[in-house]
Amino acid sequence: MTAPKNRVQSDLSDLREDLGSLRDDIKSLVVALRDAGESSIRRAGRNASRAAENGVAAVKDVASSVGEKVGDQASAMEETARESIQSHPWWSVFGAVGVGLLVGRFLDRR
Repeated sequence: MTAPKNRVQSDLSDLREDLGSLRDDIKSLVVALRDAGESSIRRAGRNASRAAENGVAAVKDVASSVGEKVGDQASAMEETARESIQSHPWWSVFGAVGVGLLVGRFLDRR
């Protein structure tokens, strides 16, 4: 009966060694996964930061372009109004008086 007992002890010893190796492998795997996850998170953060910077730059470009167009339109409208007043000064005066009377009448009702 000594042989089977020795074999069982040998098998248990082998099993303990295998479990120890498995535990070490799992620890190594956890460390590797953690490192890979941290690296991925840092990379994703950098990509998100770059995308946000590009988005801000695009919005600034669009706002600048819109601002220029609005400014150009305002200048064109101002020039049109100026030309209209110069070509018909009396109609401009009568229009201003009429608008003033209407505004005064509406304000008087309050």
